[in-house]
Amino acid sequence: AEAIALAVQGLMAIRIETLEATLGAADPRVAEVRALYEAGVGLIAAGAYSDAMDQFVVAQRKILALDSVPPVASLSLFEEAIRLAGPVGTGGVLETQNPRPRVHADFDDVLTDVRPSRTVFKVDGTNRLGEAVHDAHALDWTPAANLPIGDHAILLKVKDAAGNLTTLNVTLRIVLPAAPTGVVAARGPARAGVAWDPSPEPPVTGYRVYRTAAPGGPYTLLTPVPVIEPFYFDAAPPAGTLYFAVSAVNRYLE
Repeated sequence: AEAIALAVQGLMAIRIETLEATLGAADPRVAEVRALYEAGVGLIAAGAYSDAMDQFVVAQRKILALDSVPPVASLSLFEEAIRLAGPVGTGGVLETQNPRPRVHADFDDVLTDVRPSRTVFKVDGTNRLGEAVHDAHALDWTPAANLPIGDHAILLKVKDAAGNLTTLNVTLRIVLPAAPTGVVAARGPARAGVAWDPSPEPPVTGYRVYRTAAPGGPYTLLTPVPVIEPFYFDAAPPAGTLYFAVSAVNRYLE
């Protein structure tokens, strides 16, 4: 009982400080809440833990009535324990090459707790809350399948016990790795060579090289297994003018 009462005492101290910062310490309503809190602290010192909890409950009810501050919320992208992008607030953009990122939301309300039952989480207008793991402080969602390349609309709404609402509208952008630049090709007596600038993007794991005899294709893939180095030698090129193209490959997409 003592440990619980002390934990609640610490939480109430933070909430009263926040209330004073919001409404002002001179506000008589705030002074009333602080008086209840201090009475509870005195009861803990006297060993009357149950009575102290009663004081804190009354104080929290008054805080609930005074709370006009909406929860703080943000969205990020993770892969395992690595943050890929974020955190961002409403209007932000989360960009990644991973078509199945872990979307993570953090939210908190110092004065009154966020109610998980009131949380709304949608992706492209579809309710995904049932697929997410969430509580009063966080939400995690990973799509069951790869999301299409392009922009996806994320809507998050969190509401605290006082009814204050925070709404986030965030764009989740799935992108392909950028095409290699600086591509050059040269032909020798028996083979052709292609080289390009190494990609600066960390997710890139290799390159695919294509060849055609006509401008614009169709192209033949020369490297079913992506090459690691930024060059390739075509050991048996056909006669005539040839055109080469190079694409970057990451561990998710090309």
